Amino acid sequence: MSGTGSVPSNEVVSAAILANCKRLLDDAKALLDAGSAGSALALAIMAIEEIGKGHQLELATSKGKSTPSWHQYRQFLASFVLMASLFQKYGLPQPQFPDGIRQRIEERWANARTMREVVALPISDDLRKDVAELTKPLLDSLDHDSIFILRIELAWNNKILMAAASGRLEALRQSGLYLDHVEGHVSSDPSAVLRQDAYRWIRVAERALLLLEHGNFRAPYGELAGVLESLKPLPLGGDLVRLLESLQASTARDQAV
Repeated sequence: MSGTGSVPSNEVVSAAILANCKRLLDDAKALLDAGSAGSALALAIMAIEEIGKGHQLELATSKGKSTPSWHQYRQFLASFVLMASLFQKYGLPQPQFPDGIRQRIEERWANARTMREVVALPISDDLRKDVAELTKPLLDSLDHDSIFILRIELAWNNKILMAAASGRLEALRQSGLYLDHVEGHVSSDPSAVLRQDAYRWIRVAERALLLLEHGNFRAPYGELAGVLESLKPLPLGGDLVRLLESLQASTARDQAV
């Protein structure tokens, strides 16, 4: 900070990014309530992108050649920080991959593949098993309920991360804005975007915003995890299955309204 008491430029930019994220999310919710799901979806994903811009400033990162656009890079960065923060929520160390696993992971990036190409590559059963065995000891400190909820949160985060890394999230953003046609036929129409899809990405943006604004590692990741945390201790066996089915059906009805 200078002797004049002025705020450092990075803090000014961070505050402006945060304000813009909130504006985009507020507009997305208003548009969803007004029945414009396509525009709401696009604005929610743009908010996620702005959140990635905030993390980019915090972490002083830059886009690599494997990412085709700044849009996709910032969407991926926001989703990556979301995933990394899940380990912090549970007080778990980030997995440290030994040389053998690291080499196999790095081989997926051979020949200057893009993230879309890497995500599309099949994961071998051996690599999947080795990674699972490596992460399993990290869970020893957690109780049964926490492990169950963590697995749900991992699945929620993984869908977001894969959508951003593969370019599907950027394609979704564009689908909410632009009408595409092929040989006289409409192939993508913003008016066809489902309300539940816009709602889902608004909720993702809200969770990511918590992290950017507060570093809030304790809040649940996803609505299902939030409900389960409020119900601990969880039932066992068939009672738990019936509870999950009931919650998922209720969530689907709420999103469709």
